[in-house]
Amino acid sequence: YGNRRHTQKAWDLLPLPAFEDMDNDNIDDSWEREHGLNPRINDALFDNDGDGFSNIREYLSGTAPDNVTDIPPCEASFDNDQDADGIDLVIFTQELNRNDCSESDPCQCDLDGDGDVDSIDLIFFAEDFGRAQ
Repeated sequence: YGNRRHTQKAWDLLPLPAFEDMDNDNIDDSWEREHGLNPRINDALFDNDGDGFSNIREYLSGTAPDNVTDIPPCEASFDNDQDADGIDLVIFTQELNRNDCSESDPCQCDLDGDGDVDSIDLIFFAEDFGRAQ
């Protein structure tokens, strides 16, 4: 999958081995147990520590979903002004529903790095909206 602006995200550094995922939430069950999540419940979009970031975002960013001070970096400043604001929202809406992201034609707004700009990316954008890098 392509990285936006060919920059490396924190979760690009994480290895992607095969893992057990009983609840099909795309979070490794062992990671869920390690961080107090339930590997039998799809809790990807929950925010267990109340820091404003979903468990799946914390997993992909390598931050702890059980530590309110450990938060993911701001990834949604697409216009390079170091904050996620209305201009970034316009850019995001222009790429929303794009599903052909690749190394040769990356999607700038594919925040989860899965090759498309979808509802999960919208959630990640909303989590960043109003933040500065």
